[in-house]
Amino acid sequence: MGELLHEIGRKFVYYVKEKLEKTNRFNIPFIVYEANSDQTSVIKINGNKKIFDLKGAYKSLNDENLNVFIEIKDYSYQGKLNQYYKHFLKDCFSVWVKNRLYSKSWKARFLFISSHPFNCSKFSRLKNLDFLRETLKDDRNLLKYFKQFKDVIKSSFLNYVDIIFLTPIMNLIIG
Repeated sequence: MGELLHEIGRKFVYYVKEKLEKTNRFNIPFIVYEANSDQTSVIKINGNKKIFDLKGAYKSLNDENLNVFIEIKDYSYQGKLNQYYKHFLKDCFSVWVKNRLYSKSWKARFLFISSHPFNCSKFSRLKNLDFLRETLKDDRNLLKYFKQFKDVIKSSFLNYVDIIFLTPIMNLIIG
């Protein structure tokens, strides 16, 4: 059963890569199943690696080129998606803090893509400061940086985190 689920997840990662690259805004050369871990990972503030499913480049609407880090979850039900998103958000914040300490202009795009919606009744909360602070509450080190960067977190971090639901209905719409 585990092998089957892994294969379904792998296929969905390739499918998402294909859909994103069709928009001509994404160039995703690194996929976790083909690249070495250094190519799909980034270092967090604590020195540990965060391995993403996809890593590449994103061209914004104002032609800004940004690194893009993508986490993909293929589920047929909500399950633990909210927990996975919180873990993703915490990891991305850690990556952002580490890079922000070295360069105030550092930006990247972080995408959490799920095949099933989650937390819909509170969706607008998933990208606000209160939710981020709640997500970080058990990590004193990251909370310290939250306080230090509070004035710029919304504009230079949370505005660059996106959640995309690529459900079967969405697949029909975008082709």
